[in-house]
Amino acid sequence: MPLRMEPSTEARTSQPSESEAPTPSSTSTESKPTLPPEALDLATRLFNAARTGDLPIFQQAIPAGLPVNLTNDKGDTL
Repeated sequence: MPLRMEPSTEARTSQPSESEAPTPSSTSTESKPTLPPEALDLATRLFNAARTGDLPIFQQAIPAGLPVNLTNDKGDTL
């Protein structure tokens, strides 16, 4: 008869202590890159055009190099 090994109750219910639990870094020095006002204005116009279905602007902008995976500060994509 094969031997079955059951994990101990302690192993199944063990929770990391507060000192072991990962904590988010509250002293992060990373900052988001800032864009010139003109670039922010263009991005706003492009996102508004996407919301309204303004296809001609994208027929010009994408071949000119607009990244199709452009995202805003909320994570929305075109």
